[in-house]
Amino acid sequence: MVPLVPQTPSFSDQLRSIIEGCGISRYALCQRTGIAESAMSRFLSGKQGLTLASLDKLAAALGLVLTTGVQQLPQRRPRGRPKKEEPAMKTVTKTSPKQWQALAAYYAKDARENHFSSRRGTWHIEDLNVLCLYNNNPYAKGRHFRDEETAEFRKRLAEKGIKELAYATDGDGDSEFPDYTYAMIIDAGEDMQNWVAATMEEIVRSTLRRLTTSPETPLLAAAVDVATGNKATPKKPVPKRGKK
Repeated sequence: MVPLVPQTPSFSDQLRSIIEGCGISRYALCQRTGIAESAMSRFLSGKQGLTLASLDKLAAALGLVLTTGVQQLPQRRPRGRPKKEEPAMKTVTKTSPKQWQALAAYYAKDARENHFSSRRGTWHIEDLNVLCLYNNNPYAKGRHFRDEETAEFRKRLAEKGIKELAYATDGDGDSEFPDYTYAMIIDAGEDMQNWVAATMEEIVRSTLRRLTTSPETPLLAAAVDVATGNKATPKKPVPKRGKK
């Protein structure tokens, strides 16, 4: 039910109140304005209106100024239950497989050129909240060993329910090691960085134990602690793409 709006006095009623309360006698006001006393009497009693010309004279004599305003009226409430406001939709920009692949290629090159001595490591790509695992150590005595390590690591990722987003390699053109370094982009945040590093280190130690028992690689026994250096390393920024 709409509440009643207070009734505003009409313009004529407001003018009558002003005339009666202005302190000027009816006779004197008629003399100033030139309005006939009979016409003024009928107006004040509500029996007759005044012409616009007479109203202009009254306004001038009484010093009245007409102002306008907008009255706020209450709105009717729609029937039924009020509709719930829909939450604002967030715009999510998805990274395409091609972009993930380009990112992996970039970090493979970066790892080989700028982090060659670290052998292995993990980076947290903060802007995208993903991890990058890189490897600078293909085994010279058996390239298949690193492939087996990678396969085992992928198996552990799947068991953990973590997705591999991209994988790329980089080399210096050497025909023997065209894929010397690899980088793997992993769909995991910083909270999983230590798990990735520890898991890869465990896999590498297993490989090195196998290698040290081989008569062809006796010198690797002393290199176990060095070669397993797979630590969680600082955050890396997303590379800036140039304008095309």
